[in-house]
Amino acid sequence: MSQGGAASTRELIAAEFLNQSYQISCSAEERRLLEQAIETLQERLQLGKVRQAVGAQRERALLMVALNLAADLLRGQEEQLQAQMALESTVAQLQRLVDMGQGAE
Repeated sequence: MSQGGAASTRELIAAEFLNQSYQISCSAEERRLLEQAIETLQERLQLGKVRQAVGAQRERALLMVALNLAADLLRGQEEQLQAQMALESTVAQLQRLVDMGQGAE
């Protein structure tokens, strides 16, 4: 989460992960995003059955959830970059066609 300015109001959001409660500070503007992130992490922890792990197994399971989330983020960023490049290419092609059409007049 990004750091808000001094004038930004901070809020505490309660979250529970693996039977441990946390209070997480965020700006009012980031509240919805943080709540979605908490929900996503809780879902991934449930899917990974991390609650059943103990000790070092739990830490390893948590690490795997974190790595999977990071990989998902990176895949999404790569897809977004590829879509942006395709869009820019299409815009350039359309601009060339427009320029050719204007030159024919």
